[in-house]
Amino acid sequence: YPQMLVEPDLTLKPAPWSEPLTLSYDLENVLDEQVGTAVCALTPEKTRVAFACTIQQRSFEAHLGNSMYAGGNYVLNWNGHWRADSLQLLDAEYTFDGEYGDSRASILTEAGGLAYGLDGAAPRPMDGEAVVDVEWPLRMMALDFERPWSGGHSLMLLRLRPGEGAGGVEPMPLLIVGREYAPVADGHVLSWKVRLGRETAWYRVDEPHTLVRYDDGFGVIWVPTTTPRNEADPSGT
Repeated sequence: YPQMLVEPDLTLKPAPWSEPLTLSYDLENVLDEQVGTAVCALTPEKTRVAFACTIQQRSFEAHLGNSMYAGGNYVLNWNGHWRADSLQLLDAEYTFDGEYGDSRASILTEAGGLAYGLDGAAPRPMDGEAVVDVEWPLRMMALDFERPWSGGHSLMLLRLRPGEGAGGVEPMPLLIVGREYAPVADGHVLSWKVRLGRETAWYRVDEPHTLVRYDDGFGVIWVPTTTPRNEADPSGT
């Protein structure tokens, strides 16, 4: 019951980037076949950090054992700003053009805090501790991985991807599982492993804690197109 152990508040470290950073990933299915790409640009400003991501996936179907994983064609553009001193989400625009549906969303700061509007609907209040399904793996690069953890943090996850539950918000424990060697394109990288629901992200142990692998929980994994430094996995796996 990890929800029994979570701490109520999440505090992120200031943005660790002093220069613009571009992160590029290949999207792979469970059979290690490339099914798309993701490119995210992070640009430090005076008091903010701008982010701009483009994710493209092509239709696929993969069978692994008794399980079948499938996804459709889509292009997702996601851009906005975080506060530089706390990585708090300030505003964002989200555009999803897909084989099985399209979606538009905006997140903005109003007098009472953040609000989000989905597909032209009136804005709804957004919990200050909320993270977004397409945004959290990047923002959590500013987690304080070194502090003692009793379990994790309780967050509200806002789902913007089209499909069941789109536009919904649900409580979710964010858990730092520990360190492990994450497989990348041509080796392994010692990483912090973090889970949010069925999603998992791995962050380089060395600062800045760059996202080196992401599993969306639905059969798609992000792997960096280039890895600055690989390490041998001492376990031999």
